[in-house]
Amino acid sequence: MSLDNRPETATPLVSREQLLAPFRAAMKPVARHRIGLEHESIGFSGVSPIPFDGPRGIEALLRRFERWGFEPFLDEGRTIAMLQGQAQVSLEPGGQVELAGRPTTSVRAVASEQDQHFARLRAVAAELGLRFTSMGYRPFGTTADGQWVHKTRYVSMRSYLGARDALGLDMMLMTGTAQASVDYADEADLAHKFAAASSASPIITAICACSPLVDGKPSGFLSYRMRVWEAVDSSRAGLLEFEGGLTLERYVDWALDAPVIFLRRHGRYLAPKDLRFRDFMAKGYEAERATAGDWADHLTTLFPDVRVKQVLELRTADAAGPDMAAALVALWKGVLYDAQARTEAIELTASLGAEARQQLRRDVARRALDAPLGRGRVREAAVELVAIARRGLVRQHCQDETDFLEPFAEIAHTGITRAERLLRAFERGGPEAVIAAAAV
Repeated sequence: MSLDNRPETATPLVSREQLLAPFRAAMKPVARHRIGLEHESIGFSGVSPIPFDGPRGIEALLRRFERWGFEPFLDEGRTIAMLQGQAQVSLEPGGQVELAGRPTTSVRAVASEQDQHFARLRAVAAELGLRFTSMGYRPFGTTADGQWVHKTRYVSMRSYLGARDALGLDMMLMTGTAQASVDYADEADLAHKFAAASSASPIITAICACSPLVDGKPSGFLSYRMRVWEAVDSSRAGLLEFEGGLTLERYVDWALDAPVIFLRRHGRYLAPKDLRFRDFMAKGYEAERATAGDWADHLTTLFPDVRVKQVLELRTADAAGPDMAAALVALWKGVLYDAQARTEAIELTASLGAEARQQLRRDVARRALDAPLGRGRVREAAVELVAIARRGLVRQHCQDETDFLEPFAEIAHTGITRAERLLRAFERGGPEAVIAAAAV
């Protein structure tokens, strides 16, 4: 979640070098590379979404994190996050509670921080008679009963995505994800990591599929969350393909062509209509000229499966349980922080053309590990991807972290995803059984 807590940097944008500067400034030597995790949880009051307001609302729940030394972050006087150093507990648009943990070199440290967070979340939720789950899409109700968080930024996003995309509001209100992030040393390192992550991402979607229900019924998709993302503004989302591979110049060109969702000026949010950032930089908007702060904001409103910011973000996994989130971090560390593992991951989908890659992304949303891949199924590629990550961790002298891969290994070898377990729970016991099966 972006808190928009940067100052409105007024430095005018007059050169292409200014657009490249944030990425180049983020480059760091390998010795300083870390891995991060953001994990969203979907809460319930009974089987309904938790309201924002009131003594049992999500704002009241957040404020209870003060007992552990967290400090509130306010937006127009309303609490939308709790901060403690580099860690933050914040809210997505529909009240999904997100832990953005401290970047670290250790998968074990990520898992420990996550376990501590969920113990706290369970404690404060129990005090208010609420429950939290880890899954990719809220399975009961619709966007019509969604509980919007009082965050100024979301007003502009709601207007833009709601008018433009059939499932834009579903993305905001209904979905939950686990998202890892890694650092990059230079442009070549970034390009290699981007290629490996893009190749592996649909396979990760399949392994982590955990969103089979929509409005209390099986949807026909095992990752309905990924189905939602297929319908979100193609100018700013999707599995990116760059002819000749990623370069910062190409990524900047892609970002420049995405429409601007909002501009921040003097504490207000302006909402231009059909204004590409490229045109905003060249011609301005009304009396406003593009600034470095506008560019920083714009980059946070782009949602590709693999996103380049000050870190490389891997965004294709359904939230599927704390153990799966730790496995996700272990897998991405094993694959992306080892050059040989990156090359092997790229080979998993190297035979596919651009359209076949896009089709694979659509297929895993529906069929997960049973989706076709070449002459086989994604399940075989998933087994190999876990093995690649395991070898990568060993080469990094992180043998003790390979145990965190076991939830992925089990799913890949059995072919049974968390989505299919939720469907079985639903058949046995309805909504209550689903919430119990996905509880954090």
